[in-house]
Amino acid sequence: MKPGGYLHILALSDAEPGFGPRISRSAISNPFDAGWDLEELKPARYRGRVSEAVVEAQELGLTPGSIVDEAAWIARVRRS
Repeated sequence: MKPGGYLHILALSDAEPGFGPRISRSAISNPFDAGWDLEELKPARYRGRVSEAVVEAQELGLTPGSIVDEAAWIARVRRS
């Protein structure tokens, strides 16, 4: 990425149980050191519709077509 460019990240958070890969705050903040400025990293919510492809859906009591509201992280990182 060219200097001054932005990277935006939306990732599921490990703050609560749910489906999909979940990551910690440090998994986002730690990789960005020299050459990057982590301008914002805050809790957010991810809302989506469960598809038949979600393997964990049945284990979590979710039916295809239902709506989920999951803990997430949203980050804005700028290339120095």
